[in-house]
Formats: sequence, structure tokens, C-alpha cells
Amino acid sequence: MKDPSRLRAVGTCDHEVCSICFLRLRAILRDFSCPICKQNLEHVVCFDKDDLRSSFSQVQIYGEDAGPFSSYHHLSRMFFPTKYLHNNVDILWKIACSICSITCKDLKSLSQHLRSDHNLRICLLCVENLKVFPSEHKVYNSLQYDKHLRQGEGGGSIGHPNCEFCRQRYYDQHALFVHLQKDHFTCHLCERDGVKFQYFKDYENLQIHYEADHFPCQEFSCINKRFVVFSNEIDRRAHILQYHPHIQVCAFYPIRI
Repeated sequence: MKDPSRLRAVGTCDHEVCSICFLRLRAILRDFSCPICKQNLEHVVCFDKDDLRSSFSQVQIYGEDAGPFSSYHHLSRMFFPTKYLHNNVDILWKIACSICSITCKDLKSLSQHLRSDHNLRICLLCVENLKVFPSEHKVYNSLQYDKHLRQGEGGGSIGHPNCEFCRQRYYDQHALFVHLQKDHFTCHLCERDGVKFQYFKDYENLQIHYEADHFPCQEFSCINKRFVVFSNEIDRRAHILQYHPHIQVCAFYPIRI
């Protein structure tokens, strides 16, 4: 482990893991198990490069104290050499402008500062969804930001897909799918026939689709009830005879194939 920003880190299982990797797992992903043996680790200790100790059992831990040269990081439940904590760990959580070094209370405040003072952007969709340290979020100019939204960062990334109805972007295809299912409409008859992922902006547009491609009941009570629609004329006429016997079917509904 030649990178000076990364130390040896171990838990009770004594499997050595990179200190920053352990920090990312425990503080960002909230995974407190060993990535090698999957054992749950209450605490993890990081050893300085000059520390002769090599096992977890060699460290005397009393609550949040592991000796005079160690400091406890509450979020990750890890013990770091104090100097390393200040110089290498705390900086990962620092929310600061890369242009003028001003610090902000959160990433949304940083986003506002970058946009108003430097005409730069960070992606708030990534801020809300990407599991990285605050300092790792990328800063874009206008062209870079537009490319990020449409194409992503490469390596299989496809950007943040856009809802064609709302003109709003979502983090990934799954988030877009959840939005479409929650806020827009599908035709259950088309889905039954194998037509998938066809959406309509609102019920009014779905009703237009019903009238063009299917056989909706036009009786006032069924129009108010909504979704009373059939795949063929025979089923619609059977529905009318059963639920609306007062209607003259042949006169009110001309034959349509």
C-alpha cells in the first residue's frame, strides 16, 4: 500500500483493507462488514505506516479511545492516527469551491455559489444519488454539464434520462420508470397484448388512445368511473346490455371493427 493517503486498516478478523476503501464502505455505503470475510465489524483500526502493530488485538480500545495518537471517527466507527484523520479523512468531507476555496454548509449551497459566481455546475441528481464523498463531486462548465446530462461519464453511463412529458431528468432509468409508473398512465389492454413501456401524459390522453384503438363505454357513469374500456366491440356491447340496459346499443354504438 504505497499511496501515503491510504493506510492499513483491520477489524477483529484482521483482514487488511485500504483505509479509504473501508471508510467509503462504512461511512458512505453504511456497510459495516469486512469486504473479505463479510464478518460484521463493530470497529476498525487504521495503522500508521510506521506502526509496528499488525493485528486488531494489539490495540487497547476503551469506548472511543484507542490511545494518545488515535482519534475516533463517529460516522464510520473507525480509529485513525490523529494527524491522518485531519489531513486525509476530514478533507474528503470538505465542501469547498475549487475556484475560490470558499466553504459551504452543504452541496446545494456550493451548487448555488458555483453557478452564480463562476458559471459552473455540479449535478444535483448525482449529489442526491451518487454514493461518493462530498469532495468527489465533479464540477462542469455549461457544455460539460449538458454532455453529462445527456451522455453521462462514459464506461457504460448513459446520462440522466428525461421524462418526455414533464421535461424533467431523473438519475437513472429505474428512477425514470418509477416516476412514469407513479405520475403517468399506461394502457392495461395494450400491456396485456404485450405492448410494454407505452405511457400517456394524463388520463385525458389515455382516453384519446382508448377511443382511437379500443372500445370504451361512453355512458356517463362509466366515463366518470374511468378505465371502463374493452378490447373488442362484442365485449363492450355485452357490458352495455348488462349494466346499461336502457341504452339502444345498435343506435348509440354503431358497429366498429
